[in-house]
Amino acid sequence: MHVTISGNSLAGGNGAGVYKVGTLEMTDAIVSKNTIATGTGGGVYDDGGAITMTGVTISGNAAGFGGGVYNCGALDMSKVIVSDNTASAGDEARWGGVYNRYGALTMTDVDILGNSVTSSFDARGGGLYLYYGAAEMTDVKILDNSVSGGRRAYGGGAYAGSQSASMDNVTISGNSASGLEYARGGGAYNQGMLVMINVTISDNLASGSYYASYGGGIHNDASLTMLSVTLSGNSATGASYYSYGGGVSNEEACTLNMANVTVTGNSAAGLAAGYGGGVYSMGVVMMTNTTVSGNSATQGGGIGHFFGALKMTNSIAAGNTAASFRWGDLNHLLPQAVNADDYTLIDTGYLTALRGGHAQPAPMAAKASPFSTVAVAAKAVKKLWSKKVGQHGRRR
Repeated sequence: MHVTISGNSLAGGNGAGVYKVGTLEMTDAIVSKNTIATGTGGGVYDDGGAITMTGVTISGNAAGFGGGVYNCGALDMSKVIVSDNTASAGDEARWGGVYNRYGALTMTDVDILGNSVTSSFDARGGGLYLYYGAAEMTDVKILDNSVSGGRRAYGGGAYAGSQSASMDNVTISGNSASGLEYARGGGAYNQGMLVMINVTISDNLASGSYYASYGGGIHNDASLTMLSVTLSGNSATGASYYSYGGGVSNEEACTLNMANVTVTGNSAAGLAAGYGGGVYSMGVVMMTNTTVSGNSATQGGGIGHFFGALKMTNSIAAGNTAASFRWGDLNHLLPQAVNADDYTLIDTGYLTALRGGHAQPAPMAAKASPFSTVAVAAKAVKKLWSKKVGQHGRRR
């Protein structure tokens, strides 16, 4: 289908630009500036069946929900641009760019750019919203999307709530989530089973105005696996009292698995305190061949890990800073829950030296590992831990 669909409007209903039931192939098409005041799928609405999009641009559409695309079937997108679409639906708006609901979504070489969600209550998924179903994304850019909630905001770039979702060679950058009460996941929010491979998460922002900000880069509220991922330049901040996890935050009873991951240049800062400039967790975290360096927070500049288990294998936490100065690289409330192998290096921090769940009297110095692939981003370990530990940082 070689066509331009533009300038259509509906007061309500679904699919101002395209409403599809059955099978549809779209090639070199433009779907732009279509609007629905209170409905779903401003640009494209798929109520089942299959859509194949190749070389399609979906831009400037608007709806109450799913400004660009709503999918409830099988959607295959290749060389597609989804940009500058908006969703705004009063109490609870979602799905600025693409909304996949129970469907099967495949994306290859797709750009999701500058989409937004605005709500007087909750706002979710500025660029992409995955709700159940399955999603596979390869060579995708999720850039400069935003969610703004009158109360809460989730997933400025992407909201992943799928039973199964994967991202391979994906960039998530320049996205933001801002909420009056809470903001979770400036770059992405995960509430399903998400696997990230060769992903860059950079320069995203989670900003809560009153209570708290979580996960400047990404917030995990279920199961998240990161393989060869870089988290850099993200921040959890704003006017909120507390901020958690500049790079990544991991919720209570959730699991975060990190292998060959670099966490650097992230920050957490709140009016009262910021915890875990690089990584914050109340759940289970497993790190392998991972470097956490150059991050900052009030406490736990590198890692702020409370109550859950932390396992570090052949990993580094060094060269991070904390305003409290004593908890620069690692702050953990339960030493028995921390397991760090002989090839792991932890510089300064509260419970500075931990191996096998047992505290050591001096800062940890890693053994030379014959199989290490981690680049040491910090300077040599300094013997800074000499002062008595004060009050523990706690999540409020």
